[in-house]
Amino acid sequence: MATLKLNNTTVFTETNGIASIPSGVTIGNGVKFPAGHVLQYKFNTCGLVDGDNISTTSTSKQFVCSVDITKIHSNSKMIIRTFGTVYKNFSLTGGVRLYMLRTSPAEVNLQYNLWTNTSGFAHNDPDGVGYMWATYTAATNDQISMLHGMYIDEADISSQITYTMYYSSSVSGQSAYLYPNAGFDVTEIKA
Repeated sequence: MATLKLNNTTVFTETNGIASIPSGVTIGNGVKFPAGHVLQYKFNTCGLVDGDNISTTSTSKQFVCSVDITKIHSNSKMIIRTFGTVYKNFSLTGGVRLYMLRTSPAEVNLQYNLWTNTSGFAHNDPDGVGYMWATYTAATNDQISMLHGMYIDEADISSQITYTMYYSSSVSGQSAYLYPNAGFDVTEIKA
């Protein structure tokens, strides 16, 4: 068993390879974390069971999932990484869009900093459209794409923040599918 003490106070223990902080031990408000340090991490997925998917024929945003988080430091950067597998029936044209929004305290359509699709194309968002997409043409087989994106939210907010993922079809009346692995994570990074 290993023990780490500061001024005769046990702040960290190890027993049989398992490390822990004893109950009653806290890190005070005066602790300074260096820039770039991860302060907290949260994630969520759309919560579907394997084999299920969600679909829409609407070009309006459809809810996928959300994450609530309160910054430890109001000037921290929030890194949001999205992931999802989208699908389009072989006989249809059009595509699928994935959106990331900060829905509270005020709604903001986040502009992605970088995203990729299965084809390996990397995109930035110079026009500020705020969504990732996979576009398809009519084909003889179903078409699936994996979309991965990264957003950076630098807003100076001290209250609870809600980030929400949505998806839509890019063509009204054309079915767009989202598989159960879709979701995102949020990491607070000390500025």
